[in-house]
Amino acid sequence: MFRLIFLGLLVPFIITLPVRSQESQSVLSRPADLTKDNVFQRIWDSDENQLSVSRRTKTGEWEDPEADILLDEQVKASGERAIDLATRPLFHKVNESKLFDPNRTYVSFMKLLNNYAIRTVDPEFTTEEEEAEQEYFLSQILQTRPMQIARNYINQTLGENLSEAQFHQVLHRLWFELYTNRGTIDFCSGFEHVFVGEGKYKLRQDNKREIFGDVSGYHSWVKFYLDEKNKRVNFQGYNYDSQGTMNPNIVTLQMIYTVVDTLGEPIAQLFKRKSGFFVGSSPECEMAMATVVFFESVHGKISDKRRVKINGATYNLVLYRSADSGGSRGDFIRSFYPIFLGLDNSY
Repeated sequence: MFRLIFLGLLVPFIITLPVRSQESQSVLSRPADLTKDNVFQRIWDSDENQLSVSRRTKTGEWEDPEADILLDEQVKASGERAIDLATRPLFHKVNESKLFDPNRTYVSFMKLLNNYAIRTVDPEFTTEEEEAEQEYFLSQILQTRPMQIARNYINQTLGENLSEAQFHQVLHRLWFELYTNRGTIDFCSGFEHVFVGEGKYKLRQDNKREIFGDVSGYHSWVKFYLDEKNKRVNFQGYNYDSQGTMNPNIVTLQMIYTVVDTLGEPIAQLFKRKSGFFVGSSPECEMAMATVVFFESVHGKISDKRRVKINGATYNLVLYRSADSGGSRGDFIRSFYPIFLGLDNSY
C-alpha cells in the first residue's frame, strides 16, 4: 500500500542522471549481501565523503592530530540554560578544503540550509530556485554508495520495487515536501526539522525585552559547525547517558542557538538541553540511514527506535514519522537522530 501511495505521486518527468561507474554498478549488483544486521555498517563503510574525526585524550592531546575534524567536548553540561561550562568551541578544527570541495555533496547540502524560516509558526514557501537546489542535491546523493545501498536494501529486503527515478521522487517527498503535523503545525518538512532545526519563541514586543525560546530538531554536525563558526550557536558541554566522549563519531550536547535578523542583530536565544548528531558522516550517509529506518517503520519492522551497531558502537537510531490529527503515523519523516548506548559488548 505504501509503495502505491508513493508511486501515485510521481511527477511525469524523468531526471537525467550521470552514468554510474563500474564500481557503483558492482555495489548495485550485490543486494543479497545486505541484511538487517549489516545494512547500517555497510552504509557507514561506503561513505566516501566522510571526514575523519579525533577526540582529545584524557591528557588533553589529540588522538589523531591529522584528522579532518578535531572534536573538543571538554566538560559535562550543567543542564541549565544560563550556565555555560564549556569555554571553547566544540569544533576545534574542520578540514574546510574537504567540506567546501565542490566535488563532494556538502556544498549542495549547505545551500539548502538557508531555505527555511526558523520560527515554527512562520509560513514556508519553496521558490523555483530552492526547488532546483533540492533537485540538484538529490541527483548528487543518488549517485553515492550509501544511497545505492539504502535503495537495494529497501527493494530486496523490504519488498519495494523502486527504480532510481522513483527513489528520487520518494526522497523528495520524504525530506522536502511540506506537510501539516498532527493537524496543528503547518509548513513542516523532514529536512528542515532534522538538519536545520525549528524554533519556538514569541515575537519581540519592544526593544528592551530579551526573547527566550527552545529549538527542536537540529541534528547536523555540518549545520552546527557553520553556526558555531559564525557565532550563532554556543556549545555548553556534552550531555551523554553513557561513555559518550569515548566515541568521536557522535555528540550529545547542550546548546544555545541565537536567531538573528537580516542585519545580524539577535532576535531570540533558543535553548536545547539535549541534542545529538553523528560527526564526520556525509549528508547522504545520514539520509540513507534515516530513509532505511523510515521504510522499516512503514513495513512494521520497528517502532520508533532501531538498535544498530557501527564500528563497535551501539546506537538507537530514533525516527519519528509525521502524524495526522488523530495521532496516526503519516508518510513523512518528522525527526531522526542517533542515541549512543555504549561501546563493544556493553549492550
